[in-house]
Amino acid sequence: MKRPWRIGLVGVVLTLFADRAQAASEPPRNAVFALIMGVNRSVDADLKSLRYADDDAVRYQELFRSLGAKTVLLANLDEETSALSPQAAAEALPPTRAFLAKAVSLLASEIAIAHARGVKTSLYLLYSGHGNVDGEHAYLALEDARLDGAVLGHEVLDAIGADENHLIVDACYSYLLVGERGPGGERRPVQGFSALSELGRRKDLGLLLSTSTGNESHEWGGFEAGVFSHEVRSGLYGAADFDGDGRISYAEMASFLERANQAIVNEKFRPKIFARAPTASSQLIDLRPSQGRLLAIREDFPSSHYLVEDQRGVRVLDFHNAKGRPLRLVRPGGAGNLYLRRLADDQ
Repeated sequence: MKRPWRIGLVGVVLTLFADRAQAASEPPRNAVFALIMGVNRSVDADLKSLRYADDDAVRYQELFRSLGAKTVLLANLDEETSALSPQAAAEALPPTRAFLAKAVSLLASEIAIAHARGVKTSLYLLYSGHGNVDGEHAYLALEDARLDGAVLGHEVLDAIGADENHLIVDACYSYLLVGERGPGGERRPVQGFSALSELGRRKDLGLLLSTSTGNESHEWGGFEAGVFSHEVRSGLYGAADFDGDGRISYAEMASFLERANQAIVNEKFRPKIFARAPTASSQLIDLRPSQGRLLAIREDFPSSHYLVEDQRGVRVLDFHNAKGRPLRLVRPGGAGNLYLRRLADDQ
């Protein structure tokens, strides 16, 4: 396990503060739920196991708990991840079809209670792992089953019954071409997962997908995570909030991800992002309910590329700041001390 940098928390720059009066004056918002799946070992035995899908799942859980969400985690944690995150290791369910059904049932019950109390609900379905194709039929993989668009739509989203849904997918083999019918029945290729295309007709569903062509490019030891998943989490912590309104739109996230990958010269390894908001709203996530405890980057702080690491040595998020523009980041829950590093000079 790598050790945290011995630089301490830059208290002058990263200010932990509370603004409870403002939070109290804001109207109630949706109850947020997150179903998180991390699958290192696919049902397809010929696919090489991933290293960090379980880490991605745990870090998504930590993020959404920081945002006040109810989370359910499906992942088999390896020894190192279990040691870093013992609470997640105690809670995680195996990423199998049977336990997915149990997770769906649990979330459906809680969302039904919320609806009975007049509370609107938002569900985030997050997947990190394997994507594959069988002929023209594409799917995501559990350890013992395949999840195609019909299963995700009917047996997961419909069964849970949230008012608004967001699907975020980071999967290898996501170079697959989509075969949708165009005018007059003509087939036309579209980037993305072909089985997920039927989900695109849902007005209550937002999509954020990585469609890179490279197979091995999705995971990187520097992040100890999937590249796309780490970038998405960085954005959701607040780095993608370009206008500073405390809400991140799909357009802001797509722009953030595009900028984050500009330096990748080889197109084969550069993630191509598909982002589409639900019909009723352009919003991906609302950070305002979590902004009672923030990391505030002042407008006079030197503009550069920074990363934040916690005391476990986990690289939580990356961000670029612009001089003259303040930036507010959600503080990772339960992280203890945090460490700030500027990549340009390793300070």
